[in-house]
Amino acid sequence: MRFRTDGWHYADLKAEGYTFEDYFAGRPLAEVEMERQYWDVTFKAERGDVWRIFWRHEVNGAHVDDWVAGYAICCVACGRIHAWTTALNCGQKVKRTYHDVEGKPVEYETCVHQENHTSCWTWTGSAEANTLTASPSLLVVKDRCPWGCGWHGWIKDGEIN
Repeated sequence: MRFRTDGWHYADLKAEGYTFEDYFAGRPLAEVEMERQYWDVTFKAERGDVWRIFWRHEVNGAHVDDWVAGYAICCVACGRIHAWTTALNCGQKVKRTYHDVEGKPVEYETCVHQENHTSCWTWTGSAEANTLTASPSLLVVKDRCPWGCGWHGWIKDGEIN
């Protein structure tokens, strides 16, 4: 496992071999500079690369990333990026309602982890120190993965199996 500090926002493109210069070629300078913060390292993503994902929130008008939502991992099976923040089979689902622009109630399902800005997995250890452990196991649901890899494995003490 290799911890990446370059932001997970374009991890999927990095896994396909794109560099910042490739992806933003010919785009307006203002757009390019705004996105550079998420792409500060241009080397290709490799299987086993890991990025930390944060729940973004505002403090005194500034965006702050300090609530860990989970991790994005370059899959050891398919080489694509899978984000591990919330689980489809989370046992702590709750139903909520919001009102749309017309004032009509709309029901949706979430989980207590999303509401509390945490993750459905328990993450221990450190990605930086290569001691990260996830509990329970990680499963890529085949019909939810555009590439259909269906990988199922573990992260334990920095090893992805």
